[in-house]
Amino acid sequence: MSEVLATQSNRQTTPESAWCVYSPDVDIYESDTELVLVADVPGTAADRVSVDLLDSVLSIAAELPQSNEYKTSYRRQFKLAIPVDPDKITAELQSGELTIRLGKADSHRPRRIDVKTA
Repeated sequence: MSEVLATQSNRQTTPESAWCVYSPDVDIYESDTELVLVADVPGTAADRVSVDLLDSVLSIAAELPQSNEYKTSYRRQFKLAIPVDPDKITAELQSGELTIRLGKADSHRPRRIDVKTA
């Protein structure tokens, strides 16, 4: 059986590879200058988390230490609707919460225009 079996609403297992994959809960916030994503990835260490941006798709992946017959991981992807500046992306893991800050590209940041008297 090669298809992925859904065993819970946010969990999938693939029998051939003995992987258990969760889709973590993510809160998303937006300000004038950045997008902020906060993902729940309990039980994982920072060196086992990867955050990638390719063609406006943000990918989050994390592996947990193997504690049973399944290898467990978190996976989630987001298609970004606005351009971000790749040099203004940070990620921090603290107490099982992964916080990703994506600075908006200058072209999508609000700019105040001064109005002068003629």
